[in-house]
Amino acid sequence: MVSVRVLYASEHRSTQEIADRIGERLRRRRHPVETRELRAPSEGQGPLPGDALVLGSAVHDGAWLPTAEGFVADTLRLRPSRCASGRGSAPPLSRGPSAR
Repeated sequence: MVSVRVLYASEHRSTQEIADRIGERLRRRRHPVETRELRAPSEGQGPLPGDALVLGSAVHDGAWLPTAEGFVADTLRLRPSRCASGRGSAPPLSRGPSAR
């Protein structure tokens, strides 16, 4: 099974509820899952264990929350990654060294 880390940024709990549902569905399919709220960039996220990452954020004024945008900028820029958003806009990804 693929181990999955589900990280989310939420202000009013709706994104947290979505992340919890995603984690529960993955667990039903016997994947080991860790669901956790994103920390402020100054606190760091720690190592990113797991084979897959699901990242979600609330969208306000057409943008992801700063915590999620900071995570993408600081952590995912060096990994092959794609972001999508069902509503609003996903943060742009910087090209990592391998993309040059």
